[in-house]
Amino acid sequence: MGEFDKNSALLERSLRELKRLSTFLDHNPNPIVELDRNGAITYVNLAVFQKFLDFTTERNAHPMLTGVMDVVARLWESGEVVATREISIGGDRYEQQISLSLENQLVRVYLNDITQRKHAEEKILRQAHYDALTGLPNRFLFIDRLNQSLARGKRRGQMVGVLFLDLDNFKQVNDTLGHTIGDTLLQHVAKRIESTIREGDTVSRLGGDEFAIILVDLDRSEDIIRISQKLLDIFLLPIQLKNQEIYITASIGISIYPRDGKVSEELLQNADTAMYRAKEQGRNLYQFFSSEMNLKIAEKLSLEMAMRQMLPEKQLLLYYQPIVELSSGKIVGMEALARWKHPEWGLVSPSRFIPIAEETGLIVPIGEHILRMACAQIHCWHDQGFQNLHVAVNISARQFHRQDILQTVGSALSESGLTASLLDIELTESILQSTEFTVATIFNLRAKGVKVSIDDFGTGYSSFSYLKRFSVNKLKIDRSFIQDIATDPDDRVIVKTIITLAHSLRLKVIAEGVETNDQLDFLRAHECDEIQGYLFSPPLTAEEATQCLSKWQYVSDVPPHGRGALLYNVLIF
Repeated sequence: MGEFDKNSALLERSLRELKRLSTFLDHNPNPIVELDRNGAITYVNLAVFQKFLDFTTERNAHPMLTGVMDVVARLWESGEVVATREISIGGDRYEQQISLSLENQLVRVYLNDITQRKHAEEKILRQAHYDALTGLPNRFLFIDRLNQSLARGKRRGQMVGVLFLDLDNFKQVNDTLGHTIGDTLLQHVAKRIESTIREGDTVSRLGGDEFAIILVDLDRSEDIIRISQKLLDIFLLPIQLKNQEIYITASIGISIYPRDGKVSEELLQNADTAMYRAKEQGRNLYQFFSSEMNLKIAEKLSLEMAMRQMLPEKQLLLYYQPIVELSSGKIVGMEALARWKHPEWGLVSPSRFIPIAEETGLIVPIGEHILRMACAQIHCWHDQGFQNLHVAVNISARQFHRQDILQTVGSALSESGLTASLLDIELTESILQSTEFTVATIFNLRAKGVKVSIDDFGTGYSSFSYLKRFSVNKLKIDRSFIQDIATDPDDRVIVKTIITLAHSLRLKVIAEGVETNDQLDFLRAHECDEIQGYLFSPPLTAEEATQCLSKWQYVSDVPPHGRGALLYNVLIF
């Protein structure tokens, strides 16, 4: 072959390569623009014109290129070759990367549409601080604002008022008219309260039909009386819902800084106590806190005293909710859930006794007992032939931050004979405050072989950056995101984002609160790893769980991600 033929073949290969690269760039869904060092456009791919109909190569004044040359100048000056920033174009948000080619002194501008991701992140952040039903600040944000108000009141020598407002007989509304009407009523109440308080004050929904209000810049207690009466007056007019008028009243408890407390939780608790006193006196009243009010304190003391007999009298029970692996349809684990069976009161709700146990420190011996019972039960199931079954146990913040937590976990494992890798410690996001103790404890648990999960992910303190620092194994998506994924596009985006994020970090994902086939189909389609919820089974006693493990069936000859891959039984005991 002559020299001419060689050059011709080389040129032909180069042209094919150039065409291939050009085709690749033109079919890239992300907009790409190339500029020379003076800012003149030298190349634009098709995605630019598809995304921005008003784009023209005659000028570079399009919002996509606004400020680009300023960034380029800084890059040349600093010697760096890449810069990344976020920009907004027509309401959509983009991550823009600007890179320099030092060889031919060209500038390339890339856009990546991050609008949905940003919306998902913002919704996660909002749900961590605001009530989903009313849009009001939640308890977390309320406490933060109250702390700020107390600091300002201390500097200025002013009072701060804390009002605890609870609707009277709201349960009757839910029981007679349904929860949908009840939720709508709460939304109307929230709007009326917001329109009544002053600018600078804060109203929060703490949960259920409970609202809390911060009153700032107070010089006289008479100001609190006036505002409290205005709040009661908003209930004089009925609330119109679906062609029916609903009359409802409220009771308000009031505590005042610094007279009734110096810290936020104390003031909120005292306002709560005063609210119960208002209900006792006939409802539809406001009541200031006084030191003689001990109704709530007496109830707490009664519960605390009874809880001290919980372990000696063997009143603490464990229920188990199956955890199902979606890829196989098998039960791969159980979550251990505490139940208190009091001889006189019957089953006491965990929401009633766990907070008091946390506050009094009783959660530590209770938590240790739960850990030992759960490990022993799982090992018992292993002996019965249910191999590789793991157990998930929630560890409270108070227990986790004890110096002997590693010893406690180690003792539970050694006493039961359970393999460490089959114990999954669930931690709430509030625990993941960046302390060296937290980092070291999680590291040491992992070193023992114990798995660590973040419970109720997306509802609490943590951010994505913590996932990188804390060496966890699994994220549990909170049921509040699962509940409406069949109908709420924002929840779908959030769940998909969490799953994608977790998998990119090589973490497993479990969804709790799965109750419908639509939720199951969505989670399977997006490759969620594990699920639990009433669709498969409620929490069961150890005996019922054993029967569940024995009777559980799955279809092994259907592809794991095919429809019908999982066949669950309705168990009759």
